[in-house]
Amino acid sequence: MSSIIPSSEDLEKFREKLASALGTSFKVEPNKEVISLFGFKKRVFDFVVFKDDAPIAGIEYKMNFVHPFVEINADWLIAQFREIDLQFGILYYGEGNVSYFWKKGSHRLEKFSFDDVVAALIGDCSYGTEPVAHDITHAIFNGNRKKNIAEIDPDRLSTIKTFMEDETVYDKHEGYISFKSELEDSFFIMLLNNLPKTVCRYTSLKSLSMIMENKKQALCSITCMNDRGETTYADQYISYGAYSATEFMVKENNDCFVLSCCDENKRDDLTMWRLYGDEAKGVCLEYDIERSLINNKEFFCAPVSYGIDKDEHPELELIIGIRQMNVRGWRFRLNRWYEALFQVILVSGRT
Repeated sequence: MSSIIPSSEDLEKFREKLASALGTSFKVEPNKEVISLFGFKKRVFDFVVFKDDAPIAGIEYKMNFVHPFVEINADWLIAQFREIDLQFGILYYGEGNVSYFWKKGSHRLEKFSFDDVVAALIGDCSYGTEPVAHDITHAIFNGNRKKNIAEIDPDRLSTIKTFMEDETVYDKHEGYISFKSELEDSFFIMLLNNLPKTVCRYTSLKSLSMIMENKKQALCSITCMNDRGETTYADQYISYGAYSATEFMVKENNDCFVLSCCDENKRDDLTMWRLYGDEAKGVCLEYDIERSLINNKEFFCAPVSYGIDKDEHPELELIIGIRQMNVRGWRFRLNRWYEALFQVILVSGRT
């Protein structure tokens, strides 16, 4: 392996390549010192990129990729970029034409190609070239969570994947990918809806009498559920970037009501009779589901998932995979996560 230190010839080739790609609005100067806004800090970088004579990016050039370097020195590098208030910071490996890219306000280095660096600098943004649909789904469905996601029914998973490849839009100002606004609910329907034809409700004779007298089924506000943790379980499970503050939104929570039922295969189950049928002195009601009434906004119905194992929920793992997706700095945003969260509460369950 050749030295990690680039030769003067390597450095000049890189400077010419970058300057040519950026165009005449930019200058790329080697071995340049940059001074912080108030002159308290000075740093020398292998290259500094100027736009309209103002320094916007510092570049550290290494010839070979040394794997631990990024992990060990990322904080140190980012601190240098921050100290002098640079907009961008870049760690470039010449032999592999690979960069690690940082933008002001970020806490991490993102892996970029040379072309992505150029696109980000010219566009004054934190992302590179726009990914194609296949890149997005590959990052989500073939990542570290693939095993858990695979527990979802294969046909449903295939439908979701095709939907994501066809029905996404790009926010070129912020570098976010999202569903078309009117279609994000459709995604949650596909992910969560797997309905039986009939559900059962065990209750007492007194409750049955009230239902028949009022011709209404009483529901429970999610804030009155026995386990208060159920209202925030899905949000806490996702954790990465999902902050809906459901514990504090009293009005919204009190406008959401739940009716707990069981699958029809438990229509005559001794345990259910004892737990929910007033010690087997009550009744088991059977409700046929009218699918045409399920509009995913005013009325939503889905089976509760208690996971394939303790604290493992394939549907929520897929949501995590979506939120953690990163393709050349592009990320996926779920704009209606809070609205969907009340649906996810119903299907996430607790072990």
